[in-house]
Amino acid sequence: MLGTRTVRELEGYKVSVALSNGDRLDDCDLVAGPRGDANRLWLFTVGIDLFVPLTDVVAIWETGRP
Repeated sequence: MLGTRTVRELEGYKVSVALSNGDRLDDCDLVAGPRGDANRLWLFTVGIDLFVPLTDVVAIWETGRP
């Protein structure tokens, strides 16, 4: 499980995200991490916004600086 503090420190960075279903999202912009009851990542990739439940995230890592 990921700590929300770690995820929020990556806001504004390019990240890759491994999901529990085996999928991977590469080189996304992490717009925002979880806030309050909204336990989701807000990612921007290939021109669309994605909202990924934190419970589906296996790993997240930085791939580039803003």
